[in-house]
Amino acid sequence: MDHITRSRLVALASRDQFPSVSIYLPLERTGPQIRQNAIRLAHLADDAERKLEAVGMRHPEARDFLEPVRRLCDAPELHGSGPDAGLGLLLSPDGLQQWRFARAMPESVDVGATWYVAPLVSLLTNKEFLLLALSEKHVRLYRLSRSTIELVPLPAGTPGSIAEALPGTEISRTYQYHTSATRDPTGRETDIIHGHGDPKDDRKVLLNDYFHVVVRHLRPFLEREGLPVVLAAVDYCHPLFRAAADGMRLLDAVVIGSPDEFSESELHQRGLQVAAPELDAERTKMIARFEQLRGTEKAVDRIELIVAIAAQGRIETLLVAEDLRMWGISGDDALLVLPHDRQEPGDVDLVDFAVRHTLVTQGDVLVLPPDRVPAESGVAAQLRW
Repeated sequence: MDHITRSRLVALASRDQFPSVSIYLPLERTGPQIRQNAIRLAHLADDAERKLEAVGMRHPEARDFLEPVRRLCDAPELHGSGPDAGLGLLLSPDGLQQWRFARAMPESVDVGATWYVAPLVSLLTNKEFLLLALSEKHVRLYRLSRSTIELVPLPAGTPGSIAEALPGTEISRTYQYHTSATRDPTGRETDIIHGHGDPKDDRKVLLNDYFHVVVRHLRPFLEREGLPVVLAAVDYCHPLFRAAADGMRLLDAVVIGSPDEFSESELHQRGLQVAAPELDAERTKMIARFEQLRGTEKAVDRIELIVAIAAQGRIETLLVAEDLRMWGISGDDALLVLPHDRQEPGDVDLVDFAVRHTLVTQGDVLVLPPDRVPAESGVAAQLRW
């Protein structure tokens, strides 16, 4: 199974090259109905083949192109029990990507130059966050979901400890020494001892320097990922790191204690305990923000306007109901939009169009249960300007 991140999602949303095939289907996980998974996928592959031929691909080429999907029909994971209730497949000449969902997905097959990515947004917005386990001895970054914890490689150059961040620095319980700061008359290095006052002040200075170095290396990576971050550290490190990480998407919820003393399982459990309420509150704030702006020029819930505005890069937050699809014709500049109820030849999915353009222009997209979207249309946008 492939893993979703914001940067990966933006890359998928940016694709504009034929052929791109998107297939989504529900999965049966118990009893004799499990056999339906392979049958259903085979039928969807046949449907994709017909659609490829309808837009000009020769039959042998279409059949060969879809072979990775048909091979999946025999894969053991499609025939066994498990927690996944939905499967998403994105196929291109570069290969097949797979995505698993905790909820059942309606069957769909899309063929064109772009992928249908709206369902993937729920994997990002509803489940995942990062946990930064920070101590003087170690810097570790984890990606967490409700069921998994995964160690993320640090960006190149990121120090793994205070010793790596501040070479030539030694921290003791009483004094801190900068061994490369000056030399005596003979040319030998001389320790500068920052212990003349309160040793706690010296430690604070060094920790502050340490955290700034860590933040400088992590910030570009975290901004690309677009996920909220929970900090796990001893209590006195939290205000220092938060000051150094100004502007970073740090949750107010924190894990208190030395992360070096926690197993990965304990970090996972503690991270979920503190993050889950705040993540839900963050989504609630975005919904409430739209309600506050309703009736102003910065809140829009008509799909024809949202499509045009998304193409201009003006959407800050887009709220979309799960599995919502609206078909229509969109001009090259997205200013001529003709929505209608049923899909017709040459149509584009207007909702997915808005989702893709919002992601590519660094806006936030939330896929929500229909009853949580504050618009009868099932789609609502808060604008930057």
